[in-house]
Amino acid sequence: MRAEWNFEDLSPPTIRDSIPMLILMSKDDPVIPPRTRDHLKNYYPHAKIHEFSSGGHFPYLTQPHEYAQEILTFLEDLT
Repeated sequence: MRAEWNFEDLSPPTIRDSIPMLILMSKDDPVIPPRTRDHLKNYYPHAKIHEFSSGGHFPYLTQPHEYAQEILTFLEDLT
């Protein structure tokens, strides 16, 4: 049995819109199901989201250059 996050019953934190947030995820992640990824997108609507077309659960290992570039771009956009 696999645990699954349920964002539907959570009240969104009031501080979430004022904090810059980057969510990195892979479309082929075998651990985080699509439903949970969709919940994250809805729960943090102001977050910048990047979905790797592949990379599994560890896109920082399978796509290290693209992963690092997304983080650098996000940080540069903050300044």
